[in-house]
Amino acid sequence: MSIKRIIDSQLLIALFNPKDAFHEKAKEIVTGNVIFLESVRKEAKMTFLRKYNRACIKIYRLIDAIRLGNFQTEEEILKFAETKLEELISSESNLENFYRFVFDLIKDKLVDRDKLIDIPLVLDDYATKIVARMSRLGKKQIIIEIDEDKLKLREEIYRTIKDIKFRLRDMEIFCDAVAYTIDTGEECELCTGDVKFYKRALEALERLKQHGYNPKLKVTLVKP
Repeated sequence: MSIKRIIDSQLLIALFNPKDAFHEKAKEIVTGNVIFLESVRKEAKMTFLRKYNRACIKIYRLIDAIRLGNFQTEEEILKFAETKLEELISSESNLENFYRFVFDLIKDKLVDRDKLIDIPLVLDDYATKIVARMSRLGKKQIIIEIDEDKLKLREEIYRTIKDIKFRLRDMEIFCDAVAYTIDTGEECELCTGDVKFYKRALEALERLKQHGYNPKLKVTLVKP
């Protein structure tokens, strides 16, 4: 049996954002023997909406400038919009893929100022559809939830590695992945594109081995 792959929330978000540098890699990974942790799905939905909504708020300001501006041609509107888009990206480069993603969704609608009022509804509907698709993952893939039997094991794992400088949600995802492999005895590969998460996961695995745990978990740093 092939090793099961677990993806982190970064890669799950990339799966639903065509402008993400990891989009194609995420698509490749999930076509194989993959399972999803419920903690990953929750984190992905929350983070996706936070970044998507922030990008939308800034794009709305761009739309207001178009709506109130004195443009003579569609070319002038698009040139202005693309210039403003690059300014947004320059000011918040960490949201570049979300700015480009949102902009692509509404670019064709920018040139018709009578239809600008429809753009918020379009973007709201799209976000709802993405979250719904994340929620439906379990129809085709296995969703792993930490039940009461695994909860005690997860708490033991956490106490062993609690001083390692994971982000809190990354700590939860890592502990869930380890608890799953120990509980089931299955070999798994935890895939991430986050260098910091990767390094801390390796440190945590080494710590666990020193304390007598032997999870069949491999951590892999994937590249776009």
